[in-house]
Amino acid sequence: MARREIQLHCEEACLHRPVLCPNDCAACGEMRIKDVSVHRFKCPWEVIDCALGLAPIHPNAMVPHTERDCLLFVVECPNLCGCRIRRMDVQKHLDGDCPLVDVECPQGCGCCMLREDLADHLGVCEEVPCKCDACGEMVPRRKLESGHHARLCPMRLCNCPNAGCLFQGLGNAVKAHLASGECRRAPH
Repeated sequence: MARREIQLHCEEACLHRPVLCPNDCAACGEMRIKDVSVHRFKCPWEVIDCALGLAPIHPNAMVPHTERDCLLFVVECPNLCGCRIRRMDVQKHLDGDCPLVDVECPQGCGCCMLREDLADHLGVCEEVPCKCDACGEMVPRRKLESGHHARLCPMRLCNCPNAGCLFQGLGNAVKAHLASGECRRAPH
């Protein structure tokens, strides 16, 4: 072999030539190029895929990665509601499912409670729309309970406001009665 061929063989083709760990691991030192493929299986700095499949990491970083960073790792709800979810779904859980998150009443009454107590609150909230049994209109519970029928419901039973008149009718009928001029007022 010519000197140039020997030099080229030693630099590029020789399986016994010394090389450094391909992972830049100073602890591994030099090895023969033919041993690199075997070395990669035991090198603590060989990059591998996360066991759950999202990120390439070093094997000695697997435990910290899964416990702190891996988005597919299953974790407890931070509110300790008992739910176990993937780390990537924690915010979604807190925004829509966690029963131990503080929420405001969706009816705008100003009350704040745990999500798990919302259904009970809506059962008594004064701003929840309720159907008037007489006219069918949806009115806030507070209005229904505080005089919707007494003052506003067109289907309420009303007396003529003129003293001595015995007319009774639904709210709209009283207005028509007064407009008709047929009101029998008490004699003066």
